[in-house]
Amino acid sequence: MSAGGARAGLALAALLSAGTIACKRGAGTGGAPTAPAPLLTAQTLTPELRALVDRAHAHPAVATLEAAGCELALVMSGADYNRFVDLRHGAKMPAQASGSTEQVVTCQSRATPPPDCADVAPIFARVARPSGPFQVFSGYVDPPFAPRCAGQHDKDGRFVGGEGPGYPSSR
Repeated sequence: MSAGGARAGLALAALLSAGTIACKRGAGTGGAPTAPAPLLTAQTLTPELRALVDRAHAHPAVATLEAAGCELALVMSGADYNRFVDLRHGAKMPAQASGSTEQVVTCQSRATPPPDCADVAPIFARVARPSGPFQVFSGYVDPPFAPRCAGQHDKDGRFVGGEGPGYPSSR
């Protein structure tokens, strides 16, 4: 396994273990919330969290990702995503993104299943033309969430590693 693949695996493991907290919020509902709060972009947030969400939602690829089925899409650097997770949990959490400059794409849909990460990745790669690998998380509740799928992709959107619908089984 390459060093990048190992980092992606560790980041995914950290996400899935930290994401169980978020998953409990939707317990008994299959991960879908019963009475959804407004999307993050419409919620009252602390100034630092508001700045992160607004920057992430202003990314040029967001409109295309939302047109492809993400009710809310956010794109941020790995460092911003790690800070975002800390602020959402109200405590320092294990690093979620494996690189500070690596981009993290989140896709959320509440009414219908969100697009598979394997479908989101090539769209993001085509529109954003990232200079390096990126992570994709897709789920139902507000990010950070226990994702429906989570994956690492190279700069061209090709699958490097991950789990969930649309990806090859790791078993």
